Amino acid sequence: MRVRIAPNALKSGIAGLSLLSAISVYLFLRLDSPALLQPFRSGLQWSMPGDGLSSCLPSFFYTLSIGILLGIVAKNLSGARLHCLIWIGIALVLELTQHAPIAAWIAGFVADYAPWPLQQVATPYWHRGVFDPLDLVATIAGGMLAMTLVS
Repeated sequence: MRVRIAPNALKSGIAGLSLLSAISVYLFLRLDSPALLQPFRSGLQWSMPGDGLSSCLPSFFYTLSIGILLGIVAKNLSGARLHCLIWIGIALVLELTQHAPIAAWIAGFVADYAPWPLQQVATPYWHRGVFDPLDLVATIAGGMLAMTLVS
């Protein structure tokens, strides 16, 4: 008797592995992991700071993972594609906001006007985030792969 894996279960598994891969890159390969992951970092640094593939892999894996999850919840194929496209757009905008002049303005705005919990989570993203054109490419590649997988 063969066990058949449901397509959405397989897609969910790929999304979960992608998310774990992105987190693993931050924990094991990057010096500048997000503040939320700092408590888990004790002595886990194995490789170089954010250069090479460790710089753009998180963008690829996060976009892939969330794109798949959003595509799974869509009601039909065109909705799944639209969800993926919207997520690619959001991820690209977030990456573009890390460009120095924009990041400084947003960090100041969040510090002045956002509620305290949002300040604690969001401000480090713009203070420590670095704009990298490779992240834009990785985001598009991850989103397009997600769109292909949910189709």
